[in-house]
Amino acid sequence: MHAIEDGLYEPSVNERLKTLQAEKASLAETEEDASAEELNIVSHPNIGQLYRRKVEELESVLTGPAATQAIDLIRSMIERVVLRPKVPGK
Repeated sequence: MHAIEDGLYEPSVNERLKTLQAEKASLAETEEDASAEELNIVSHPNIGQLYRRKVEELESVLTGPAATQAIDLIRSMIERVVLRPKVPGK
């Protein structure tokens, strides 16, 4: 930005800025959509008890010789992993 302000204009910089602005708008839109989705979370009425039981099982397995069972228990508790890029200024 300082280079543009100082008069070091390059057409490629202008195109890159347009691309980045479009990407930023797309990410902001995706974030708004995700926020709307998160508001509609429906969970099983006994999810707390189920989670507690799985954590207790995991704890007992981690103290024993069966580490592979621990991995299976951990995987059963994770449905998905969502990675979102951090948007500067938010």
